[in-house]
Order: sequence, then C-alpha cells, then structure tokens
Amino acid sequence: MTSGVERTSGLIRLRADLHTHAMGDGRFGANAADLVARHLEGALEAGLDIIGVTDHDDLRPGLLALEEVERRNLPLLVLAGMEVTTDDGHLVVLGLQEPLKRWRSMNETIALARERDEETLLIVPHPFFASLREQTGIDAIERLNHRYGDFDVTREDIAVIASSDAHTAADLAANPKRTLIEVTEISWPGVIDALRARRATIVPAHWGRGD
Repeated sequence: MTSGVERTSGLIRLRADLHTHAMGDGRFGANAADLVARHLEGALEAGLDIIGVTDHDDLRPGLLALEEVERRNLPLLVLAGMEVTTDDGHLVVLGLQEPLKRWRSMNETIALARERDEETLLIVPHPFFASLREQTGIDAIERLNHRYGDFDVTREDIAVIASSDAHTAADLAANPKRTLIEVTEISWPGVIDALRARRATIVPAHWGRGD
C-alpha cells in the first residue's frame, strides 16, 4: 500500500473509489488484460489507495484486476465486484468470488448476495429513484456520482459515499471527489468493518496529496 496514507487515532485513512468500470461500456474480450492494467495505473495516477472494479454484470474484470495487482505488486487494494442490473435499478456488489445473475428484483439480489457470502459489501449507485434512496439491506449509498451528479442523499444508518463511475482510466483522475475510509487494517476485512461502521467521508480529490 502507498506510503502516503495518514493515520489518526489508530485508524488508517485511505482514498477510495468503489464504483468503476475497467471495460468501460465494452465487453470482456481479447484486450481485457490491457484495459485492466491501464485502469489500475490510472487509479494510482489518481492517488487512490482502494479501487472497486465493478463492471456491468461481469465479475471477470475485477478478478483479473486482483491477479494483476498481485502479479505486479502494486500499492493498491483492489476490491473485485460487479454492478448488477436488477429489475429495480443497479446494485454494486463487492467481494464476490462468483458472479450474480441479473434481472432479479433488488431485494432478491441483495438476499442472494448475502446468502453467497455475508462479507460482500452492497452499494446502491446513482440512486435516481426514491425507492433506491430508501433501500434497506445495503451497506452504503452514493450521494455523489461523477457521471450523474449529486443525489443529495441523507442516510444516518449506512455509509454515504462518492464514486467516479469511471468508464475510462482518465475518468478516475477527473473525479473531483473521493471517499475517505478510515480502516483499522489495510485489507478487505478492514474495509468491510470501516464501511459498516460508517467511517467514510466524502473529501476533495486532492485531499492528503499535499497540493
């Protein structure tokens, strides 16, 4: 992990973007490895410590990103997941080992993800509808989405975050906000604990970079 992370009160502060797309609007194909590699390089260039690779209804880019960051020993914590299309809107699911099927109800998708693994993190992205802004059974919700704007979400029961929803490596750096996560350890369990304890704050992209 990067040496520039900050510690306060025993907690480690990490800059995160939990909703990004390595394939963009395209499909997993022959150039997938190159796209994933460039995505990870873009994350480092953007000053991120944590990135969620959550392509549309496809877990393969996230799993490939895990392999790539380990192979190259990159100072980046990768969270593999997918943005699942449900009958009621989209759901970002992080921490998957096997893909989830699309076109089920939101509640059924949440239940299946929890049944698959209680340690998955569930995030409602770009909550366009009131029903999404009030969704239960999740761990976090986007207030700020760089592609779609400010959803002015106020929730006291779950973490409220900012994401780039990046579809290119350049989008990662263009996002003016980050989610600052305060973890007890730099690991997947550390991220789970922090988000569920709502130790997440929206900060400017330049936070902690000395500029």
